[in-house]
Amino acid sequence: MGRQLVFWKYKEGVYLDYQVVYKKICNQEEINGLSELSIDEILKKTIRKLQSF
Repeated sequence: MGRQLVFWKYKEGVYLDYQVVYKKICNQEEINGLSELSIDEILKKTIRKLQSF
């Protein structure tokens, strides 16, 4: 069983429809108004939280 986790952060002062953002991320489309995220840090924190499952 697999899961797809999708994370994003809006740039300051930007508010977009979360459903549109999610669909565009899943389709690998470009989205203006999102900040860069530290993927490595997110993965490390997620793995630590899920280790007990």
